Amino acid sequence: MTSRATPRQQSGSFSIDDFKPHEKKSFSTNPVELNKSNLVGHWHYESGAKPNAQDTLVGLAMRVYQGGQQFAEFANPSTLLREKLD
Repeated sequence: MTSRATPRQQSGSFSIDDFKPHEKKSFSTNPVELNKSNLVGHWHYESGAKPNAQDTLVGLAMRVYQGGQQFAEFANPSTLLREKLD
């Protein structure tokens, strides 16, 4: 029996300064750490997990608020919108 991957979610929020209509802004979010592990030699996990494993980023979801009201949201893949983003 192999162990299954455990999905994790990193949440956060921040404010950006006001900007004019059609003005473009860029911003940085908190970094997301992706981990990788490899067993060497003839070692194995007692649980039967794979000897080589690595995290993968499966998507990004974002909600945009102004004055406490949500006015936009984006997700890639869109199925993330069905999941809790808080």
